[in-house]
Amino acid sequence: MISKEFADAHDIKRLADYVEQQKLKQALQDRAIREGLVPFGSDELRFSSPKVWQGVQIPERSWCVPGFIPDRTPTLLYGDGGSGKSLLVQMLMTSAATGMDWLGQKVDPRRALGFFAEDEIEELARRQANINEAMGLEFENLDRMAWTGRPGQLNLLADFDPQAGLYPTELYEHLLAQAMEFEAGLVIIDTLAETFGGNEVIRNHVQLYLSCIAGNLAREINGAVVLLGHPSVEGMRNGRDTSGSTQWSNGVRSRLTLKRDEDNPEIRILTRAKANYSDMKGEIRLRWDDGFFHVIQPLNSTLSGIEEQNCERVFLEGLEKLLKHGLTPGPSKHSPHYAPKLILEYKLGQGRKLNELKNAMTDLLNSNRIRLAKSSDSKSRQKDVIEIVKWESS
Repeated sequence: MISKEFADAHDIKRLADYVEQQKLKQALQDRAIREGLVPFGSDELRFSSPKVWQGVQIPERSWCVPGFIPDRTPTLLYGDGGSGKSLLVQMLMTSAATGMDWLGQKVDPRRALGFFAEDEIEELARRQANINEAMGLEFENLDRMAWTGRPGQLNLLADFDPQAGLYPTELYEHLLAQAMEFEAGLVIIDTLAETFGGNEVIRNHVQLYLSCIAGNLAREINGAVVLLGHPSVEGMRNGRDTSGSTQWSNGVRSRLTLKRDEDNPEIRILTRAKANYSDMKGEIRLRWDDGFFHVIQPLNSTLSGIEEQNCERVFLEGLEKLLKHGLTPGPSKHSPHYAPKLILEYKLGQGRKLNELKNAMTDLLNSNRIRLAKSSDSKSRQKDVIEIVKWESS
């Protein structure tokens, strides 16, 4: 655990970095004026020339958890109810506040604030006691961490009005003010269902929440914001593990998923379902034990990039043969036509395991190399089937 002196020094460094960012912005503006590159346009839409960056040292991207949770933009964490999302982010808050690793990953030390809409304070404390025991901490070590529990209260951070559209609520303004006062570098919002007052299937509502509510919060604190969400039944069935509009995924730069292992319900798998700023590959396997997630397979022990590409090739080859035989492989693990299972049953897996083929299917769906289509069975019932995307050269 980091010392108080180191923590204070790191807070000062974060502040200094923010000040340097503002100085850089001002320096670029001054240079633009000197060289006649004054930004043009209106107050609502203004442009500037990239020429002002000539010879300027471009700042490195900052992270809360490198490769997983970037700063100044929201990160989504999806997982089915009871999978352990709240425990996972409370462990993250603890790591950020104390400078300890999170799931074997380095965490940039910072103050952490948790907005928990579904848990009472007593439940947060019980959960924290288990975390403390596993990490060798005491409650007195957590002065750089704060939370609120708000079950049964109105927790909307953004609401919708037919005339005004989606707008930030007074509660959001309070959350922003408290985060700034606490000098938080990490804010947890649990959950989307409690805090989003728009329509989750309307892209504009979703984008406004992600950009103007969660995104603005991340930019104002110059840190990370993690939003917790539940996948819909359709999202779990088709393997995408999201809910509502596709804009929930398209509107963020980082999306994580927490899922149970199909063969062992005590095992959870954390994956990077979307990672614009880092490598998407790899997963962390966790085991729940006494109120804590223990790493049983760290990130760097998963399949290599070449092995994953080979697994995707095996899946595509198997899928193509199944389709040629008139079969209808699908994405639902509860269906007898579950694609990874069919590939193994027809001995097309080339030594791959069910979970490896499942991950390959998810990666191929996310990269649009395969897609879902509707098909009718003999009783005219609609079901999802997987088909290979054929790219036509122009």
